[in-house]
Amino acid sequence: AAAAASAFTENAAAVATRLERWLHGHGVVAVRRKFDSAATGIAAGAMRRLLASWYDEAAGVLAIAGVTAGDDHPTRTLALDLPRSIDECDTVLFTEVPVGLSVRHVVGTARDTAYDQDRAGTVVTVDLSACASMRWLDDETLCGQGALQSVVLPPGLEEIGNDVLHRCVNLVTVDFSACVSLR
Repeated sequence: AAAAASAFTENAAAVATRLERWLHGHGVVAVRRKFDSAATGIAAGAMRRLLASWYDEAAGVLAIAGVTAGDDHPTRTLALDLPRSIDECDTVLFTEVPVGLSVRHVVGTARDTAYDQDRAGTVVTVDLSACASMRWLDDETLCGQGALQSVVLPPGLEEIGNDVLHRCVNLVTVDFSACVSLR
């Protein structure tokens, strides 16, 4: 029992550390890890246990059970890094989506400098707003993404290649508001 409790605590700490890195990548300057009051410490412990309960170590994702009846995706999966042993993930927090991984939402982070993914057509939203180092989108980057509805472009974007959004028939929103350097 002590070994299981120790493994649980280590797993919770690893998930909390990865979440903290993700928050830093999205502009959160500081994450408090030490708390002054006992009540705050209890809440932090509860949050760590919750995150650990969501973590699927075999797949390398957070798997959050849905609560909505009739939901098409009863369990939402969130991958902070490349998932293992699964071929479908609801949301990924990286932009280099490998061939064969079906994804609905792509959220880039400060570490991402390019957007690369297969043309499976399952992506609904792409948010590159935290990709401060991304300067261009290659030709046909999002071409043919039939399910794509919304794109938020990165703040440092300087150049967009040819046919980047070609054949994105369901595209409703493209947010250029942060693109002050776009030529």
